[in-house]
Amino acid sequence: MKILSLLALDRPLPLKSSSDGAFHHGMRWAKFGLDVVATWMVIACVLGFVFAVLGGIFTRQMIKPLLAWMIQRSGDENAYSGAMLFFNRFGAGTGDFAKIMLVWVTMIGGSLMFSTRGHLGVDFFVGLMNERGKALMNSMIYLVILVFTLLVLIIGGIRITSGSWMQQMQNIPFPKGMVYLMVPVGGFMTLFYVGYQILSDLMGWNGETEEEV
Repeated sequence: MKILSLLALDRPLPLKSSSDGAFHHGMRWAKFGLDVVATWMVIACVLGFVFAVLGGIFTRQMIKPLLAWMIQRSGDENAYSGAMLFFNRFGAGTGDFAKIMLVWVTMIGGSLMFSTRGHLGVDFFVGLMNERGKALMNSMIYLVILVFTLLVLIIGGIRITSGSWMQQMQNIPFPKGMVYLMVPVGGFMTLFYVGYQILSDLMGWNGETEEEV
């Protein structure tokens, strides 16, 4: 349990309470597990993005000017042509890798926001309703999001990923589908979170309290 708590970055574990049914408890654990995976994926993608940006800056601003100076001083272009070619490819590759990480962190982070209802929303009129009205309105909004997620992110994402999977990226040994892969994956994550929030509104799970270990 302590290991799980550390992996979850101090997120409270969903221990079973007296009011939990088996289905509710299972859904809470599924949500907890997805939260942990998504959180660490966001951290990894942010670190990858930072590495790519810093690597590109270091290559363009320091390595390549240094090689150019060495070539100029030696007068022998062949001696450094291989290194220059490598760092040219490396500098361009960091840009492509940064694009992949940016798409991934955007999709995962956007999906993760639904876990805590942290997404943007204008709820002035909803705030004027009673609790039952708020729950029904939230469920209707989530149903619209559910349809959009299913049609655009999942179905559309699968199509664009499969259509570009055989196309190779120019500067890194990854298919272009890697850029779009996180669109359907993020769609499935959003689908789960939205479904969980709909069940929370309709079945009164929003008042649950999660115990710390």
